[in-house]
Amino acid sequence: MKKYLKNFIIILLLGTYIYLYVFYILDKFLKYSESITACFLIVITFVAYLFYGFAKDKKTYARKSILQIIATQIIIYFLVIYGLGLVVGFLSNSYSLKASSIIDNVFAPIAIIVSMELLRYIFIVPNKNQKVSIAFLTIFFVMVEAIMSIKAYPLNEISGLFRFLTLVFIPLTVKHYVLSYLTYYVGYKPSLLYRLVLDCYMFFVPIFPDLGDYLLSMFSIGLPFLVYLYSSRFISDFNDGVQRDFVYTTFKPFDFVVIALFFCLAALISGYFPWFLLGVGSASMEPSIKVGDAVFGAKVKENELKLNDILIFKGEDRIVVHRLVRIEKKNGKYYYHTKGDNNNTEDVFDVTYDSIKGKVVFKIPYIAYPSVYISELLNGGD
Repeated sequence: MKKYLKNFIIILLLGTYIYLYVFYILDKFLKYSESITACFLIVITFVAYLFYGFAKDKKTYARKSILQIIATQIIIYFLVIYGLGLVVGFLSNSYSLKASSIIDNVFAPIAIIVSMELLRYIFIVPNKNQKVSIAFLTIFFVMVEAIMSIKAYPLNEISGLFRFLTLVFIPLTVKHYVLSYLTYYVGYKPSLLYRLVLDCYMFFVPIFPDLGDYLLSMFSIGLPFLVYLYSSRFISDFNDGVQRDFVYTTFKPFDFVVIALFFCLAALISGYFPWFLLGVGSASMEPSIKVGDAVFGAKVKENELKLNDILIFKGEDRIVVHRLVRIEKKNGKYYYHTKGDNNNTEDVFDVTYDSIKGKVVFKIPYIAYPSVYISELLNGGD
C-alpha cells in the first residue's frame, strides 16, 4: 500500500471520529466520551503501527538535552504560577485525591496522551518529507482535544466563543505545533514528558492558583512557545554539529529580560497587583482620557484620596474611570462622589473605599483599541 494512501486512511479515520464525536457521541454517550476517545486512539495507533512500524530513535544526546530543557521550564512554570497563587489566591481541587479515584481519573487521559504521542511519532517518522500530511495530523489532534472541551463553552454566545478560542483552541494549536516539531526533530519522549506532567498534574494536587481567564490563557500559550523557542535553538545548533550544554542553550541574559517583560505585562493587565493597566472604552472622561487610551493605575490608601483624583472603581456592574469631585461622611463612613469630565452630572451611585481599585497615575494614548473592540464584541456592541 502506497504511503500517501496510508496517510489518507489515518487522516480520514481521525476526521470521521471528530464528526461522530460532535454529532453523535456528545449527544448519546457524553458520560463515556473520554473513554471512547481513548479507545479510538489506541485502535488508530495500532493501525498506524501496522502501516508504518515503529522506528528506533537514535538521537540520544539531542533527546536527553531537550528533555532537560522541557523539565527545567516545567519546573519554572510551576514555581511561577504557584508563586502567583500567593497573590491571587488558590482554588481547591474538585477531583478526589483518594488513590482509587486518582487511578479512575487518570486512566483515560493517560491512555489518550500516550496513544496520541505514539501515533504522532509513528506517523511523522516515515513522512518527514510530507509536511502537508504532518500539518493535517497536527490539525486533527488539535480538533480531537478541542471537541473534548466544547460542551463547557456556549459557542452560540460571543463571550463563550471568545473564551473557547483563547482558553482552548489557540493554546491547543500552539501546543500541538510544538509537540509535532519536537517529535519531528527529536522523538516522542519529550512530547510525552510535556503532556504527562502538564495535562495530568491536576489529578494529583490539592490546590490550583486562581489565575483567571486572562493569565491562564497567557501561560497556556506562553509555556509551549518558550519550549519551542529554546528547543529550536538547541536543535539548530545540534544540526549544525554544535553540541552545547543545555543550560547554555536554554538561558541567555537577553531571555531573562524578555521573560521579565512578559510577566510584568501579564501582571499589569491582570489587575491582581498594586499597579495595573486598564483600557478605556468610554468617552465620559474626554478630553482628559479618550476611548482607546490605557490608564496606568496604582492602588491607594483611603487617607491618600483627594479631590480631582481620577479613580478606578467598581461601579454597578462594570469598572469605571471617573474623577473624584466630592467627599461625604455619613454615619462615620466616607462616600466618594465621582463624575466623568465629559458628563453633565455626578454619577448616581455612591462609591465606597471597598469598591475603589486604585487611581490613575498616567495614561498611554491609543494602545487599548484592540481590547476595547473585543470588550464591545463581548458585550454585544453596547
